[in-house]
Amino acid sequence: MESIKELQKEINNNNFPVSSILRKAKIIASKLEQKDFLNWIDKELGGYSSEEKVPEYRIVRGIPQGYNPYIGWIPYLINNPENQELISKRGVKQSIRELEEVLKNSKNTLMMKYPASIEKTLREGISHDVDLRLLIDKASVSGILEHIRNNILDWTIKLGEAGISKESEEFSTRDIKEAEDIKPKFEIQHIENFTGNIGENNKFESGSLVPVETFWNKFFWYVIIALGVVITGNVLSTLILKELFNIG
Repeated sequence: MESIKELQKEINNNNFPVSSILRKAKIIASKLEQKDFLNWIDKELGGYSSEEKVPEYRIVRGIPQGYNPYIGWIPYLINNPENQELISKRGVKQSIRELEEVLKNSKNTLMMKYPASIEKTLREGISHDVDLRLLIDKASVSGILEHIRNNILDWTIKLGEAGISKESEEFSTRDIKEAEDIKPKFEIQHIENFTGNIGENNKFESGSLVPVETFWNKFFWYVIIALGVVITGNVLSTLILKELFNIG
């Protein structure tokens, strides 16, 4: 059985992924019959559904951007400060394992696309059909993982303070009773509806984070594709010349 002390050691070791820590916490929480805590762990491991609200710590801030075909990505600004604040925040619903992979495969920044309905409304405001995105610093997403790590640590400390720290195969009835009031700290929140010139019925939804594709990433693939076209063309030309004119 996973012991609380072993779990605390792994929490304090940044080499242990948060997804692994959550799974081990789930084993202990299930033994203690902590249904609310188990529900929270399952959401973090599996991700939040499109209908669910996200905890406050999963709301990240970023820089709204629009793509200008002449100069690239530039800040997207709205005259209404409240609306500017709203489009600068997104809720992250991906599972912790997904977020770990996104962070591992990105350099410094991440981005999220806006929902189609919101993007349509934002485009109407500038009368141009441009791509829009929210640019997010990698540290903001790392903060989600750190919050969860600290949340589980606080939970194990409270269990220890209640005298629930034994390494026996099963927890006692007393342990389960003592653990009833020990719950994770988080608030479920939802970003408000857009107001003013954004439109009262447009709800600001959460989305998925992806690494930002850099110029050099694109350049690399352009070179690969170009080389493929050249090589294929040369091969075909050689075959045609050989077949038609017996050259080569």
